[in-house]
Amino acid sequence: MCIEIVSYLPLRAADKESSPPPEECLQLLSRATQVFREEYILKQDLALEEIHRRVKLLREQKKKQLEDLGYCREERKSLREMAERLAEKYEEAKEKQEDIVNRMKKVLRSIHSQLPVLSDSEKDMKKELQTIQEQLRHLGNAIKQVSVNSLEDEGCGQGRCGTQLMFYPEEIQLLWLPLAF
Repeated sequence: MCIEIVSYLPLRAADKESSPPPEECLQLLSRATQVFREEYILKQDLALEEIHRRVKLLREQKKKQLEDLGYCREERKSLREMAERLAEKYEEAKEKQEDIVNRMKKVLRSIHSQLPVLSDSEKDMKKELQTIQEQLRHLGNAIKQVSVNSLEDEGCGQGRCGTQLMFYPEEIQLLWLPLAF
């Protein structure tokens, strides 16, 4: 708010040697006082009220900001403590994980070291036995085929059965089962 200076006082051109009558001086003085009150003091009172209102508002804002600042400081402190706890938990979890990984590696090495290792001759023997087992399977199929063909040739299906084979492929495989790995 800007204070304007407005003067409603009449300017009087007077002689320097003559003095105005006392009533006129009194009237002039009372008019000047009234103008002064109306123009300056009233406006200054309004400005003073506005300043007080603004100061009150600023103090309330400052109080609120200080409260917010205190809250923010408490939150920052709380967050810092929480971050420290989380960092400690992370470090503990990381150490536990490293321990578990090391234990797993140790167990795997132990298991790997306990696995049987076949020598070259044992590997060759295993291959040979697998080959023999495969040949026996083929021979069993062939024997089955021969027995079916011989039964059909002799007319076994019409009530006349001839000699039957004593071994079947399953029995031959059972003979070789203890040798398989």
